[in-house]
Amino acid sequence: FSKSCTSLARSGFVGETLTTAVIPERLRWPPSRPLRQGLEKTYGRIEGQVRTVIEMVPNVRCWNTVPNAGNAMARIRDLLIVSVLLVVLSPVLLLCALAVRWSSPGPVLFRQRRLGRHGQPFRLLKFRTMHHNAPDVRNSDGSAYTGDDDPRVTRVGRLLRRTSLDELPQFFNVFRGDMSLVGPRPDQVDQIRFYTETEKRKLLVKPGVTGLAQISGRNKIPWERRKALDVDYVDRQSFWLDLFILANTVPYVLLRRDINTDARPTSSRATRSH
Repeated sequence: FSKSCTSLARSGFVGETLTTAVIPERLRWPPSRPLRQGLEKTYGRIEGQVRTVIEMVPNVRCWNTVPNAGNAMARIRDLLIVSVLLVVLSPVLLLCALAVRWSSPGPVLFRQRRLGRHGQPFRLLKFRTMHHNAPDVRNSDGSAYTGDDDPRVTRVGRLLRRTSLDELPQFFNVFRGDMSLVGPRPDQVDQIRFYTETEKRKLLVKPGVTGLAQISGRNKIPWERRKALDVDYVDRQSFWLDLFILANTVPYVLLRRDINTDARPTSSRATRSH
């Protein structure tokens, strides 16, 4: 069966990741017509563009992605919205940049490698809210510490976090295509070691500026629960769900809900500050 996996992987699928106990492969979707006919003959009719191809075989999982048409529409939506927002919010961006520059020595923007779609790293942008070169402090579950009394955070940084203004530079990430407006929040690259196989499914879509976990408790709920909500989003992703999340993000931000965690930090390591 492993040879069959290798053969399928070389034949032409896009956007799916097939994982077996022996060989992990990246597959292309949709399949070519001859390959599609062969698959249907062996495994039954393939409906639409999304199909768990070999679901009946033990120890095999085929991860599905969103159909290409849905990805294209989401990309057009993201570009239209962020283009308008970057123009409208340009005075706010400028004021935030000046405030960060005035608050403490160090760069205006915080850049950090985060997990993108299919686990590909990208540079996430934020306004710096911590003292430059502050250590990276973690909770016991491996998630980043975001307590209200964090001494690493500057006075201006505390205000930016309360109002979520520190996240605004991520609109540039959306414009570049690293992120989407809606999707799972991107974790740091090394945090993938804390993921279960099921939780890795959150990497099937682009990370988002906001997501299902951000309107369902944000930092007040455990990281494990946030990852479960991210996987739930991947399974249920649709235009209407994205619209629901975007609509509910606005009051969440304005009311400053669930910004900080109640957990206590257990470890730290040197890194560039947030």
